[in-house]
Amino acid sequence: PAPVRIARQSHNLAKVCQERDGCRAGFPARKCGSAAAALDAPAMPLYGGAIATFARGTTMSDKIRLGISTCLLGEPVRYDGQHKLDRYLRDTLGTYVEFVPVCPEVEAGFGVPRPAMRLEGLPESPRLVTVNDGVDHTERMLEWCRRRVRELAGEGLCGFIFKSKSPSSGMERVKVYHPSGMPSHTGVGLFARAFMDHFPLLPVEEEGRLHDPELRENFVERIFVMRRWREMNENRRTLGGLVAFHTAHKLLLMSHSVESYRALGRLVAGGSE
Repeated sequence: PAPVRIARQSHNLAKVCQERDGCRAGFPARKCGSAAAALDAPAMPLYGGAIATFARGTTMSDKIRLGISTCLLGEPVRYDGQHKLDRYLRDTLGTYVEFVPVCPEVEAGFGVPRPAMRLEGLPESPRLVTVNDGVDHTERMLEWCRRRVRELAGEGLCGFIFKSKSPSSGMERVKVYHPSGMPSHTGVGLFARAFMDHFPLLPVEEEGRLHDPELRENFVERIFVMRRWREMNENRRTLGGLVAFHTAHKLLLMSHSVESYRALGRLVAGGSE
């Protein structure tokens, strides 16, 4: 069959894959590991439903750890002493995760308030300079970025939420100013680039994109699967553990791509070779 497209609301996934006495993929009811737990969830409001669905079995004492731009939690760390509080992230997603806040400018010692900064030059290697007087702070920021990503490697993060459009933390489409003074929306924040280069497999998103229901559900999926992958590596790093992980996520993988599921299955089956 053709791959089943993930539904926008997590409770609709049950209509795709589950029947009362079993699932169409041949798994008996409640015998499909974490995928069965997700499919068995009742209908819930869109904003919290996907999270509550995937969070079943996650206790308050071992929440998923996510990095996040500090200003999104309401902390007044912006250049002008303001914040960019995102209530969905703090009040809804924050119920299920533990945030590790990061503010590159403050942690690198620029203080609050501080002169506004922007990216200038080439999009692939921009310079971080102050808007009013053109002072170049690139090397100072890059040195801090290299140190901070090494520290974050010990935090057990399962993802990161960046502040959009930021010259330090924007994940994509950040303004980069050319010598003519005209900007192009083609840049990546210096810290965001360093983080994604250091952790290429970690789920990352920006706060604005997480207000799109489909992108939000996809991110929620990825951070919970990343958490389970970390647990498997920490507690059961064996071929049997890998097989169990693959089996538990069968329906989730098939909902995205049957071909990819089969390819992964062949990879797992050859794990002893």
